[in-house]
Amino acid sequence: MLSQNLDVSRLKKIKYSVVFNRKNELRADGKGLIQIRAYQNRKNCYFSTDIAVFPRYWDERNKCVKSSHKASRAYNKKIRDLLGILEDYEYKLIQRQGYCNVSELRGYNSAEPERLTFTDFYRQEMALSTIKADSLKNQRTTFNKMCAFRPVVHFHDLTYLFVTDFDRFLKKEDLGLNTIAKHHRNLKKYIHLAEKKAFFLSAKNPYKLFKPAQEEPERVYLTDLELTTLENMKLTGENKRLEKFRDFLLICCWTGLRFGDVKKLCPAHIIQTNKGLQLQIRAEKTKKFLNLPLYNLFKVEGQASKVEQLVLRLLDEREKVTGGHSGFEKIPFFDVSNQYLNRSLKSIAELAGIKKRLTSHVGRRTFATILATKVQMPVLQRLLQHSTLDMTKIYVQLSNQVIENELDKIKW
Repeated sequence: MLSQNLDVSRLKKIKYSVVFNRKNELRADGKGLIQIRAYQNRKNCYFSTDIAVFPRYWDERNKCVKSSHKASRAYNKKIRDLLGILEDYEYKLIQRQGYCNVSELRGYNSAEPERLTFTDFYRQEMALSTIKADSLKNQRTTFNKMCAFRPVVHFHDLTYLFVTDFDRFLKKEDLGLNTIAKHHRNLKKYIHLAEKKAFFLSAKNPYKLFKPAQEEPERVYLTDLELTTLENMKLTGENKRLEKFRDFLLICCWTGLRFGDVKKLCPAHIIQTNKGLQLQIRAEKTKKFLNLPLYNLFKVEGQASKVEQLVLRLLDEREKVTGGHSGFEKIPFFDVSNQYLNRSLKSIAELAGIKKRLTSHVGRRTFATILATKVQMPVLQRLLQHSTLDMTKIYVQLSNQVIENELDKIKW
């Protein structure tokens, strides 16, 4: 395999020529060796024909053995055959992996170049992946769809026609446009990975020509009224168990933290300052350090902010359970899976009369929607820990009430 640092996109077509007595040194019997020269990117590779003739029998102009030699026809055929074998082997490599490096021609006498298929490559990369289980499951679903479409995919199969046919295959399965686009994103990711590892030419990437259709998804968020309803819910009796899940969602709504960060939130992340509580945590997804002043989020006149009040209650409950003993600072407030949280939030939505599918991500989007009318976009980008403003804009939803309020300000 080529070095990962080699820019295969710059590899040129290999040029072949026949050379006689390359080193200008005749053998002891006075004959000169005939070789095939392969040239690419200022590099030469020589292949012996095992034919040697006296200089008087070599036709330098036509690069062949002169007809005056009694074995000229057999010798010239052997030279042409070797040229054909080398060119065929080069073609096989290009078809298999998208490129051929001149040094790889040394394996020309093997029956078939040993190369992974793209199907094998995709499977191996998934096995080596260190991404989250949910993301890997998502990519494995795309892999299974690809195998159902075509059980074995070679690198040379990855063409514009392949992705358009795959697109039609997915549509026949009655998948939504955004679900189909998700499968294309996953497939594109592994093609790009194959480029980086020099299995595939960047110039041949079919997604440079193909862009899957998408539709604007419904991005659910909570209105001010729904958030207040959620906040003021009285959960008693058998519904008391739902309180910690409601608190989980409220923290998402009031801080914009992702599920993974709220799940690992513990007393060690809460710092008391002279202004109030501050949250210091390293984001699980981005690995960036976040310093969040809780006292400045969702303030209440003359009191601690809403999120401070909730966190203080959680700290107080922890204090009662542990009796003030040390060693519990790094134990998270919440111990729940994403699936169980979402099932519990469904029950909470029914009790609150909220006709929306609640998830932790709804809380993050609610935070972004509310803060978008109160802070500048770059500040919101930092709070959400997005790498680009475009990503932040996707999260922001303008409610009908906000639109109405803004229109009321206009002096027509």
